[in-house]
Amino acid sequence: MNQTAAHILDLLTEWPNRRMGSSAEEEAREALSAELAGEPGIFMTEEGFRAPVSSLQTSVILTFLQCIILLFAPAYPFLAAITSMMLFLSWMRSIDNQKAPFTWLLGRQFTANLTASKGKGSNLVLVISNLEPRRIQWHPHWLTRFTQHHMMMFIVLLGLMPSLVSWLLFMDVYIPAVLVWLLTAALLIVLGYTVYSVTVASSASKQADMSIAGAVAIVRRLWRDMPDDTEVRLLISTGRSSGFLGTQHYLDQHREEFEGRSVYVLNVDMLKGNSVAFSRTYGSLSPVHENGIMVQTASLLAGNKLFPKIQACTKLGYSFDSIWFTRAGMTSVTITSGYLNANAAPPSTSEEKLETVSILIEYGEAVVRSALTLQSAKERSHD
Repeated sequence: MNQTAAHILDLLTEWPNRRMGSSAEEEAREALSAELAGEPGIFMTEEGFRAPVSSLQTSVILTFLQCIILLFAPAYPFLAAITSMMLFLSWMRSIDNQKAPFTWLLGRQFTANLTASKGKGSNLVLVISNLEPRRIQWHPHWLTRFTQHHMMMFIVLLGLMPSLVSWLLFMDVYIPAVLVWLLTAALLIVLGYTVYSVTVASSASKQADMSIAGAVAIVRRLWRDMPDDTEVRLLISTGRSSGFLGTQHYLDQHREEFEGRSVYVLNVDMLKGNSVAFSRTYGSLSPVHENGIMVQTASLLAGNKLFPKIQACTKLGYSFDSIWFTRAGMTSVTITSGYLNANAAPPSTSEEKLETVSILIEYGEAVVRSALTLQSAKERSHD
């Protein structure tokens, strides 16, 4: 039973509702800072930024903006068409966890990332977990069709129909005003269907706590037996529900530090039930393939005699914090539950949670150390 993981789990239970920017999130971050400060030789920082509270808030705002555009389309059809298309493209990029121009302008709330690092070298091991519990999750039955007709219907109604109506008006094609109102109602109905199709994740805080406890324990193990020529850094990010903007902000602020170094990203996210898996492919709309030596090592270790129950998983319709690093070309892998059993109940007792976290810790540390060893062996063979 890992004492570090047990202590972090107990510590975080005092702040179960850590909504981004809330006092509970700040207090949990301060408690983690105090806990990590006891480690010898580490450098720790908090980096503040402002971001929207959630992507759902962004979707609601954009939906109403589209409705307003429809109402003004008869008077200003060309302007409405262009504006509607720009909103549509921006919204598409936002839900696909890509940079969108409006994302940092809506409903901003102050929050912060927490980092702790030790060591120096040409290698950087970055272990990530997210402090903010997932407030909502897609219903499993609806999630299986996320990238199919329901989501695409919402996208088309939200983005293309306002533009289409505006262009038709611009070309003097007669469209009764009632059609504009019907399209507006359709947007609201589809938005309501989308909201109805999500369920509040009552176990979200527990899953986030398990992920953070595992990430901290992995990093502490690496700190106490540091790999050669390597810096080991822990990133406790936030902004999960606003499109993982915490990790986007961190990458933007530290991109120069990564240049000329071999960066190995290990993301720990959303343990559920008693299963542990590693992700190969995920993504909201466009698939993202985790790449390089990290995912190769995770695949080699999964299913062997040390980790016989760990499997690979694909999570289309959902993304992870590692997405910004993966798209930047860094080698990465995410350890999660994989939702191998969508109906599995999350661990309810401390012993069950620690059993799952212990598997995660052993596997995560093995992936990092093996990836560093294999990469070093490859480089020596080329020399």
